[in-house]
Amino acid sequence: MLFSSNQTLKYCFPAQITFSVVGVPDKNGIQKENWYTTPERVRLVFSELNKISRYFADKVQVLAKRP
Repeated sequence: MLFSSNQTLKYCFPAQITFSVVGVPDKNGIQKENWYTTPERVRLVFSELNKISRYFADKVQVLAKRP
C-alpha cells in the first residue's frame, strides 16, 4: 500500500490546516530529468529519501489502519 503526501499531512497536522504543494526550483539544479547524472546529485536525492524513513517509519501502521 502506498501513502500519498496528502495522507501524511493529514496524519501530522490538524484537519483545519490547508496545504498547497508547489514545486520550486532547486538551488542545486536538481530536476527529475537530471538527478541521476552526477554523484553529488544522487547523494543529495538519496539523503532526502533516507529522511522519509526516519520521519515516517513509525507512522505507516497507523496510516494503514485509517479508512
